[in-house]
Amino acid sequence: MALTYTLLYLQTRSLSELYVLRGALQKALAACPQGSIESAEILQSLDHVRWLLALRAPGFRPR
Repeated sequence: MALTYTLLYLQTRSLSELYVLRGALQKALAACPQGSIESAEILQSLDHVRWLLALRAPGFRPR
């Protein structure tokens, strides 16, 4: 998986697709060698996905 997902692409994905993609990226990260270029690209994509999930996911609001 040598593809870096951009924020522009990820913004068009639904919340459920982002959760599935996060799981796939975590599995790919576990399978690649630590410190490689591929792992850096996966980490960057994972950061983008996590940022969008935090932005979109409903949070708890104090009453």
